[in-house]
Amino acid sequence: DVLLCLVNIAQDDLAMRSMALKGRLMQTWTAGTTFYWIPEDYFVAERVTWDGMPIYETTVKYQDSKSAGWETDNQAGTPSAYLIRRDRIYMLPIPVSTGTLIVDYVGTPDEVHVSTDTLMNNYPYLRPFHKLLGMFVIQECLFQDHNSEWVNKYKEYLDSVADMNTRLNAMSNYNPGLKPKLQ
Repeated sequence: DVLLCLVNIAQDDLAMRSMALKGRLMQTWTAGTTFYWIPEDYFVAERVTWDGMPIYETTVKYQDSKSAGWETDNQAGTPSAYLIRRDRIYMLPIPVSTGTLIVDYVGTPDEVHVSTDTLMNNYPYLRPFHKLLGMFVIQECLFQDHNSEWVNKYKEYLDSVADMNTRLNAMSNYNPGLKPKLQ
């Protein structure tokens, strides 16, 4: 169904622009284990800790520049870095003792298959913004129909996403313009 396809594209677009779908992986890591699978909805890490201490992300390119044989060296120790490769997370060096890995991440939305499925993973704080999905679908239909009004609708959608981000990132007791009375 074309409409459900467009809703899924809209969800993906909104999720990536807002970074609002959050997830957490808590994994007890067994000593000597080289990798674990990351969740299917993983998009990007926000914070990664090993036994409560933040660790940094590294890349294959950086590891190659340090040591050509880093993948087969099997260096062990206390992890100070992590590497995400496709659907796996690796600790570097390989842990010598059991520890807890926590990955706070931005996720991707579940796909909608029928019109009764929930939107944006049914996160309650995102329900007020479901109308943005409709805005995206409308501008996409106008675009595919070669209607120049799509430009205005797309700008309206982007402005609404910016407003959503402002609202989601505001502190709960934030009151702009409220000034205390001086005695």
